[in-house]
Amino acid sequence: TDNGQVGYGSRLGDVSYQLSLQKSWDSLQGSSTLYNLSLRLPLGSKSLPDYLQLQLSHDPALGDGIQGSLSGTLDKENRSNYNLNVSQRSNNTGPDQHSVAISGGYNADKLYLSANGSYDNLDTRQYGLGVRGTLVAFSGGILSARDVGETFAIIEAPHAAGAQLLRAQ
Repeated sequence: TDNGQVGYGSRLGDVSYQLSLQKSWDSLQGSSTLYNLSLRLPLGSKSLPDYLQLQLSHDPALGDGIQGSLSGTLDKENRSNYNLNVSQRSNNTGPDQHSVAISGGYNADKLYLSANGSYDNLDTRQYGLGVRGTLVAFSGGILSARDVGETFAIIEAPHAAGAQLLRAQ
């Protein structure tokens, strides 16, 4: 299989766009061509940025598609986020497909909460809930944190009130 792709992207004011053409050649299946146009438009304010993204595709052999998503934050501290995705594909070789997906998350002080769900017209449904964080149990109790990293240390210094730990690279 040989593949080739050419594309161009730029901005018009706050709107960014990309055009692309993809071509594949295969000795068994012949050649295929895919045309794409993507747009990204900012919505809302700079303190609460939301984005609308649209992608249009055309494949003469397989069919046409359109996908749109709306994503952003719900608060000025960027603690909560959301994404809504809707897509439609007309399929020259089978049934058309339509799908909707939604997801969101919240950065709490000690953990990250997330939820998602999706559905399509072929009766595929997916749902999910997530909690991400860290619990560290030690002889002095249990500590919780949202992100710890790979390496951490618990230091007990009973007579070091006001001391600071400096991080060196």
